[in-house]
Amino acid sequence: MTSTSEQQEQELQQEQELQQELEELRRDEEFMLAHLKKGTISRALGFGSNNGAIWIRSTKIMVDGKSRWQPEYLSREEVFRSVDMRKLVVAVYWLMLGRGPLKKAAMAEIAPSSFWVEFLRVAREAKWQGQKVHLALVSTAAVVPTRIRLASWLYLLDRSPRALSRAGLDAEGFELEQVDFSARHEKRWRELTVMGVEAMFEKRCYQASFAADLSPLKKADWFSFALVKHCLEVVCMWLETFSEAELGMTYREVLIYAVGHYRGVDAAILVNKLEELRPGLCAGFCDRHGNNLLWYTATCWQPRQKRSKGLTTAQVQQLYQQSGKSPLPPAKWVVSRQAPWEEVAQNYTHLAKEREGNRNLLKLLCALGVSPQKPNALGFSFRDLDDYASMVGKRWQIMRIHTRLPDFADCKTWKRPRCLTA
Repeated sequence: MTSTSEQQEQELQQEQELQQELEELRRDEEFMLAHLKKGTISRALGFGSNNGAIWIRSTKIMVDGKSRWQPEYLSREEVFRSVDMRKLVVAVYWLMLGRGPLKKAAMAEIAPSSFWVEFLRVAREAKWQGQKVHLALVSTAAVVPTRIRLASWLYLLDRSPRALSRAGLDAEGFELEQVDFSARHEKRWRELTVMGVEAMFEKRCYQASFAADLSPLKKADWFSFALVKHCLEVVCMWLETFSEAELGMTYREVLIYAVGHYRGVDAAILVNKLEELRPGLCAGFCDRHGNNLLWYTATCWQPRQKRSKGLTTAQVQQLYQQSGKSPLPPAKWVVSRQAPWEEVAQNYTHLAKEREGNRNLLKLLCALGVSPQKPNALGFSFRDLDDYASMVGKRWQIMRIHTRLPDFADCKTWKRPRCLTA
């Protein structure tokens, strides 16, 4: 193990090496011109916009007590000489991730100097082609921080999935995408009675069960509807009452759907109920890529909402009234048959609680033994995903947890059993 002085000396050498690499890059006029001509980089670095051989930036000055903008013209030599190379390289990196460099993290906040030396080497070999750079970063685990590798993998997964497949780094196929409800389910839902659906929304569990017993539809059709529409009381009651075969879903499938689509306290209640019915279900979950349940809470894996395939009769009639034409729609309009209960369901859209956070759910999963530090098949942990989300300033959008909350190293906040017993 290296001592503190040796480690500091090593860091100093890496810093000096990075500075030399940056100054050498400054002398590469082709690189400098290619990137500083880009408006997003030029404006982020404070040089305004490029206009051929010059850059024009505006500064606010006071004249006779009034403020006005004064243009300033900079030559190519002035820009190349005065640009902060650290900020330039970071701006190029952010653009490679498909993100604007303005107001993003600085070089020292992203990774140590050793990574940036490696990044410059990899980028030169790849001729600054983003896809090749990301593939190299994902494959290199020596000096590349895990959250940087994860950032490159996520970018390629979204933009170039075939490149990942060719490199043997493809890890698609989250089971969340498999636990969906096809058109066959939705077609059968149209046969549900208004009385039964309203009883579900009103939390009248026994009346909902009575309506389901009288219906010619299977219990599985009623249960899938209750699960999708967040009728939590009915779902929990039927999980205790009926078998997996009768409900048409295994506990594992219900768990995946709950973790991926429920939010806040409702998610914690449903997961807790499944854990009571089958102890160890949460801690023992692991998909074919080595991902535990925590990964399924992140919004970046959740399927996108599908577009409506047609207009309802009421919508078509409204369009014709606004246009002043005949109320009878022509044959070219695609009209979907509205189910009898849809008007009732519209009054209960607030039950989904889609805007709630994941804090309660994540605390429960950690308390049940699901580790945020366990790596998957590619070597990424859920904590790495949280670090990535914080780095790009998208923690709420990706993790559904507030920025002010501590990371998953804080055992007290996230109720991790290993820390509670310490």
